[in-house]
Amino acid sequence: MKSKKSMAENFHPAVIACCKLHVRYQAAVQGSVTSIFHLNLGATDTMAAAASSGALSEKEAEVYDRQIRLWGVEAQKRMRSSRVLVIGLGALGAEVAKNLVLAGINLTLHDNRVVDETALGTQFFLSADDIGRTRAAACLPRVQEMNPLVEVHVLDREVAALGDEELCAFRLAIHCGNSTAAEQVRHPPLSCRELHPAIRAA
Repeated sequence: MKSKKSMAENFHPAVIACCKLHVRYQAAVQGSVTSIFHLNLGATDTMAAAASSGALSEKEAEVYDRQIRLWGVEAQKRMRSSRVLVIGLGALGAEVAKNLVLAGINLTLHDNRVVDETALGTQFFLSADDIGRTRAAACLPRVQEMNPLVEVHVLDREVAALGDEELCAFRLAIHCGNSTAAEQVRHPPLSCRELHPAIRAA
């Protein structure tokens, strides 16, 4: 069996950091403490435990087996129930979206910039056929294709147009640059302070 350290190294640091942040957030809200690097089950036992929990399907238990062994079934269930807003789909935003969706996190993509020829070389989700579309709409099918087990949506309105309740539905908002939405999410509405997602500028 691999050590905790070697197992953790198989995951992109951004995924681990995001999951740590999310689990800590959940622990604070629910008054519970979850060990992220909980590794005491073999592969077969982990899949059986995940599937028998009633919250993860057999397919999910199979797909997420390695990371369930890394941070446990409960953390994976929390990740599956999360919604993360990714703002800005340049090179960094595409990488963040890829890592989060592969980890089993539901995403909403926001970037209303129109794809042009110069954008094609900046990230791997875009192709020449996408010229003239918004980046978020162009990226949606390819991000979804990477993991059909999660939900991927596009936010085509400006973040400022969201009501408090809509904005607070996201557990985490990640600003990845080149978006006018940055300042709109840095200061959450007062009514959302306790439930509003953490904002991370990358």
